[in-house]
Amino acid sequence: MDWLSVLPPLVAIIIVIWKKEVILALLTAVFTSELLLASQEHSNVIFHAFIGSLERVISVVSSAGNARILIFSLLIGALLAYVRDSGGVTATVEKLVNKGIAKSKRQVGALTMFTGMVIFIESNLSVLTAGILSRDLFDKFKMSRARLAYIIDSTSAPVCILVLLNGWGAYVLALLNNYELGQSSVSILWGSVAFNFYAIIALLMVVYTVVTDRVHGPMKTAELALNTSDKTKGTIESDDLSQRSSIAETTLQSTV
Repeated sequence: MDWLSVLPPLVAIIIVIWKKEVILALLTAVFTSELLLASQEHSNVIFHAFIGSLERVISVVSSAGNARILIFSLLIGALLAYVRDSGGVTATVEKLVNKGIAKSKRQVGALTMFTGMVIFIESNLSVLTAGILSRDLFDKFKMSRARLAYIIDSTSAPVCILVLLNGWGAYVLALLNNYELGQSSVSILWGSVAFNFYAIIALLMVVYTVVTDRVHGPMKTAELALNTSDKTKGTIESDDLSQRSSIAETTLQSTV
């Protein structure tokens, strides 16, 4: 049974790669876990696994802290969706382009990174805001969504860890208060910022990507695929326009 405990995370990873659906992957992983537990105690395994999965979800939502996080995320998502659908994002993008603030790929990348760094209060809010604002800009300058996701994720989370004037800093501070230390918890917390090498290196890699406008690995593949599809679409539209012109010319000659 011990080795079967790796099945839920494996199922989640496979579904994320296959379907690109995070919520579906998490729910399936929970159901798989309950399936393994029910197989040891009940004969009707699927039924008890389904009920157990519902109970797990309910227990998470019944927690006051988890409920606050869910409601906060839903409200922020609804607000940003309203701004996007009402045309506010499109107007902002046009204004940025017209003012010359975002007139090249480097400037678009820098604007996205700056947005993720400024909103350091909460990483989810930073990701949502930078994503909604920058998505149309990336589409306008033919930059892949993979690069957008990388810049947002590798900016928002590391900045929240380094600045610490947020919920993450309060959480780490609470953990430090549980120990008897030679210095105050605050001084130790701030003193550890310079040793958070992962966050620092992640930010430096984002700066490298933005300044050099170079991507590697899967991001480069996504960029090439995007440019290839755009060229193919342009060729098809050009051929279609030429065909229509020929038909119109032929029809005109036959009429004459």
